[in-house]
Amino acid sequence: MRLDANLQVATQNLIDPDIRQVIVAQLQMAATQLYPTTFDEMHGQYQFALLSQEGRTAEIEETHDASKAQYLVKNQEIVQVNRALSEFTVEIKTLDSLNTPEGYLQTHFQATFRDAKTTELIEQDDVRDSYEPVGNYYLLTKREIRRGNAETWLGQLYADTTLRFSNFQLLPVAK
Repeated sequence: MRLDANLQVATQNLIDPDIRQVIVAQLQMAATQLYPTTFDEMHGQYQFALLSQEGRTAEIEETHDASKAQYLVKNQEIVQVNRALSEFTVEIKTLDSLNTPEGYLQTHFQATFRDAKTTELIEQDDVRDSYEPVGNYYLLTKREIRRGNAETWLGQLYADTTLRFSNFQLLPVAK
């Protein structure tokens, strides 16, 4: 796998197209999610409303469009995001993170997907990530995804996908 400066993922020597699709999707999601940006760079053009505050925890709402994304911020870390998309809603809860000199990385989160009209549970994923420092970067070395749906989530959460990444090589900076 190769991740370039534009956050595009390329693969080589992967014969199975289904495995390739999973790997590319997960790496693309991790790269996009972990790209180092400040809150102002990502959301500075939007308006926010403070919904509640207790101690060092605040619930805020993005008010620029119909989705009205909501964030729960605790100790300057976004620990929950609720977003309405066209056909479903998603709630992402951070359960654990790794503090680095550059900021924090989610190491354990749950994503809950619901039907936007009925609020019926569609799927719930439990994701655990491991990182290792390589040069000046923290790189994803392992991602475990446990998946459940409306029938299996409460009774059973099963290991669904484990991706492991190793033999990292940082590419030279283009001049």
